[in-house]
Amino acid sequence: MERLSAFLKESGLSLNFDSIDLWLKSLNRAPKTLSQYIMAGTAYWEWAMRYDAGWREAFKEQANPFKGHVLPSGGGRDSAGEKRKVYTTRDLEKLHGGALDAGNGPLADLILLGAYTGSRIEQLCQLRVEHVIEQDGIQSFDFIGGKNENAERVVPVHDAIKVTVDRLINDSKDGYLIPTTTQNKHGKRSHALSKAFGLLRTKMGFGPLHVFHSMRNTVVTALARADVPGPLIAELVGHDTGTVTFDVYARGASAIQKYNAVMKLPKLSI
Repeated sequence: MERLSAFLKESGLSLNFDSIDLWLKSLNRAPKTLSQYIMAGTAYWEWAMRYDAGWREAFKEQANPFKGHVLPSGGGRDSAGEKRKVYTTRDLEKLHGGALDAGNGPLADLILLGAYTGSRIEQLCQLRVEHVIEQDGIQSFDFIGGKNENAERVVPVHDAIKVTVDRLINDSKDGYLIPTTTQNKHGKRSHALSKAFGLLRTKMGFGPLHVFHSMRNTVVTALARADVPGPLIAELVGHDTGTVTFDVYARGASAIQKYNAVMKLPKLSI
């Protein structure tokens, strides 16, 4: 359910049959796994309708949206659904410009941070002034927390956004780099901006497989095509490498190695 919740937030969609269908199509999972997700969702929905008064009131006119889905046949992952699409540099420029035209400066800044770090939207919204640090003389983001241990990492600030980062530091009113109007009971700050991004994405002509998280795909792809080593890419975006050598014994790349890698990301024309 956490994966579905994250997808809905990033896409700016409501919980209904169509949004669940889009979520299932965005997953690169075997039909058996998708079936397990549907069963878990069905069980959760039925439990919430029975025991959660707020949920029951919010969805009183809606049938269980987890029921009635037809999954692809076959047992392999290749038939499991559609992957998230990758943004091109031009796409990111278009989204950034669209946010500015809509008068949403925080969203425009968030898009820039995502385009040059590949970080998850919530981690970007959790960045505070003190999380912009100097590592071996290189201005960097100190990402803390996240989905797993690897999500805690230090990522150099791309030269293209140093002015933006300095402005965000100077303009901060509450200690956070990105201002937002919402924070839920779990401390999540990205909900309003995630919804705004979903609306902007749709307005700019992008489909449901283009989500904020797609910027991670974009960054990883760009770094790989620039011949950045796989373990270094994984370190920058907060993934493990799947190898004992790097995940257990290696102590990570140096600040200058990470900086040189980040600087291989294409610069947006904005």
